[in-house]
Amino acid sequence: MGQQRMTIETVITMGATWAAIAAPWGARSLLAGLDIQPPGLDLGTATSSAILGWLVWHVMHRVMPRLMDELRAESQANREHTAAMAASFAMQMDAEREERARLYQEFVRRGEEGHPGKGPAPRGPRG
Repeated sequence: MGQQRMTIETVITMGATWAAIAAPWGARSLLAGLDIQPPGLDLGTATSSAILGWLVWHVMHRVMPRLMDELRAESQANREHTAAMAASFAMQMDAEREERARLYQEFVRRGEEGHPGKGPAPRGPRG
């Protein structure tokens, strides 16, 4: 049986092929093992910037409009409640004013008529 002899050219070619295939994984594992990153690439900063950017976008486009709608609805309900309370208070004040005016008119009428059988109402110590 014939055995194929490996020449130096064959070994170099096979080594170069394997090196080309394994280089990216080898470099990654080497860099991961050494806990360093390629220059110009800071994954921590890029990741945190991406998360922060997404958070700002989410808050501005999803959360804030919903909060503003809830605030507007709550403010409208509060304005309606306050207006109803003010109208009720005004009606109560009108009713009390009318009652006081009626009582005052009756007081004046009784004072002018005097009490039955007792003459006119006394005017006080000075007469």
